[in-house]
Amino acid sequence: ALIFDENRLSYAQQVMRSAEHFITSRPIRFHLVCPTTLHEDLFASFVNSSVTLHIYDNALCDQVSRDVRPFSNPDIHISAHCKFFLADIITDVERVLYLDTDSSILSDISECYSYPTSPSALISMGIDMGDTCQLTPSRCWPIGLHWRV
Repeated sequence: ALIFDENRLSYAQQVMRSAEHFITSRPIRFHLVCPTTLHEDLFASFVNSSVTLHIYDNALCDQVSRDVRPFSNPDIHISAHCKFFLADIITDVERVLYLDTDSSILSDISECYSYPTSPSALISMGIDMGDTCQLTPSRCWPIGLHWRV
């Protein structure tokens, strides 16, 4: 699942293209929460693709996150709240993997869909340190991506 607006459209498309390229072990179904003005263009851009799109109006984000927004900084984008309520928007699936629009897929991520079979299973994650990594890369690289659950 991805949540984005017009300003993050090109980023979301990049995530989807990287997924289409690297995820080869299973069919890809994207659940996109975005403005209705983008729906037609998104369907058109993946018409000759094996990717399946399910698109939802991002106005639903306002509805599902209304109870927590009064406690939040008003500068925080609605998608930051909306991702926690995806189960209220996407109701026809058992599990959803949420991806930020500033991520890239570099290998088949199908393992993320499996339930861990061991308490010592490994997960992968990227660490977001804001501008720190851009200003002083030596503080961030290499970042260990594997952490114990």
